[in-house]
Amino acid sequence: MGFSAADFRDWINMLYEHPEWRDELRRLVLTDELLQLPALVRELSETVRTLAEEQRRFAEAQRRTDEAVRAS
Repeated sequence: MGFSAADFRDWINMLYEHPEWRDELRRLVLTDELLQLPALVRELSETVRTLAEEQRRFAEAQRRTDEAVRAS
């Protein structure tokens, strides 16, 4: 018994109709490292946001310091 293109299309359509099946399929097909990527990207994004905010605050403090030195 072969697996035809039509069978594949039917299988894909079933996954669209049952999105809850996709999570199980991902767990079966993808490695643990790949499954962890979304959480790692969220963590990295938060770290970058934090660093950018700290950089902004540092630049503002440096600007104030430079103004104070020029004024004295």
